[in-house]
Amino acid sequence: MAALNPECARIQRELRRSFITRNERGIRRLQEQGLAYPDLDPRYAAAALASMIDNFAYVWFVLGEPYDDDLAAETLTRL
Repeated sequence: MAALNPECARIQRELRRSFITRNERGIRRLQEQGLAYPDLDPRYAAAALASMIDNFAYVWFVLGEPYDDDLAAETLTRL
């Protein structure tokens, strides 16, 4: 719907922005702890993860790829 409806696109961008911001903070913490590449840009890495998860969800729900709900949710949560 976001491709066709500006209001849906706005909502999707808001949800995505909050996900990216939260994960950017997490990546920075991992870098401070020496658990993530120190030269990795946290914002870009968080945006890339968001895009991967967005696409996974699209393939799962829109294209109907038959993923196990519990395993998919657990995997996406861990990523």
